Amino acid sequence: MNESEKREVEEDFWKFMRDSIWYCARNVTRSARNGYRNVIEEFAYTWFNRFIALKFMEIHGFLPHGFRVLSDPAGGIEPEIMKNLNLVEDDLHFDMSLCSEYKQQEK
Repeated sequence: MNESEKREVEEDFWKFMRDSIWYCARNVTRSARNGYRNVIEEFAYTWFNRFIALKFMEIHGFLPHGFRVLSDPAGGIEPEIMKNLNLVEDDLHFDMSLCSEYKQQEK
């Protein structure tokens, strides 16, 4: 093998290495992006299912404290449980001072 053939083989080798590294980096990036999307999608489905279950339980009276957590039966904006925090503080282990502070700040 003469010098020009050696140089050509070496150039082909380095081109192959660059292409391989680029291909791996592209696939790692794509996998990371898809992995992140999968995690976010799973997170969204999980919370959606939890909210639907909670809504079902409150409508059918399955919550042990008896108050609605996501809505107000009278049609108000504030959930029913927020109006009755003092009655459920022991069951839910609330810090009532923090709850009243948040309520005053409308958080």
